[in-house]
Amino acid sequence: MRYLDALALAKLRRLSLHIKRPKVEGLLSGARASALKGSSQEFAEYRAYAPGDDPRRLDWKVLARTDRYYVRERQAESMMAFYALLDGSGSMGYASEGRERKWDYACRLGLAFAYLAMAAKDAAGIGVFGTRPAAFHPPRQGLEHLSRLDELLARFEPGGTFPTGSFPSEAASRVAERSHVLFISDFLGNPEDFFRAVRALKMRRGVWAIQILDPAERDFDFRGPLLLESLEDRSALSVEPAGLREEYRSELARLVRYYQAAFSDSQIRFGVYFTDEPWDRALSRFLGLA
Repeated sequence: MRYLDALALAKLRRLSLHIKRPKVEGLLSGARASALKGSSQEFAEYRAYAPGDDPRRLDWKVLARTDRYYVRERQAESMMAFYALLDGSGSMGYASEGRERKWDYACRLGLAFAYLAMAAKDAAGIGVFGTRPAAFHPPRQGLEHLSRLDELLARFEPGGTFPTGSFPSEAASRVAERSHVLFISDFLGNPEDFFRAVRALKMRRGVWAIQILDPAERDFDFRGPLLLESLEDRSALSVEPAGLREEYRSELARLVRYYQAAFSDSQIRFGVYFTDEPWDRALSRFLGLA
């Protein structure tokens, strides 16, 4: 795999997810959890049908009652669904000299999160959202599925702007309720728009958020004069870095404080990490294990 090689998997064996497991209940009127005869699985919840789902899992009674397509999620007892949702906008493709792209760092963290969920006997999926159509794999288990998630991320190239306006409804239609979601982004843009987009997922879900930034975006230690070009809309700006450095650093610190306060008030775990820190150490700190 591109993002989780044998060494990375060895590092992950020292980590684990500790999540409180709520009692599984039906999510639509009249639905309730019930064991499947002759199986160790149980009905967990309904989820809106998405392209790629097995049509045999459609619940025709719900279709007749609501005129909407839903599939029945059948999961092993106490199994939970975890989703890593990644910002695939153009700014995630940035990397200063000698560093890997924010996108690659985010992919490593997202896949590591999926691996830890599977190691805990849960199911994990991956979603990428950007200007392009979303790429999405619903939660499953097993190393074969993990490899497919890796392939999905390896094929994707970040570009365009993040769709803060459409993200809540698009993500909600694909991400099951009563699941856990890790959203990874650089959160560069209008902070209120990003916060509302992530906050919308909070309804009946556990939501975590990680901000990934490049050290150059932290230090702004450029030598000028400099022409800065946007990786999202290709607009350009000529600047003299020395004259802007202190103001820039102050604004970045203000932005981070905004997210820390806003997510904390909404009971969303939030962490900010830079690509000069080993990804496994960042993940360990985020999980409270270091």
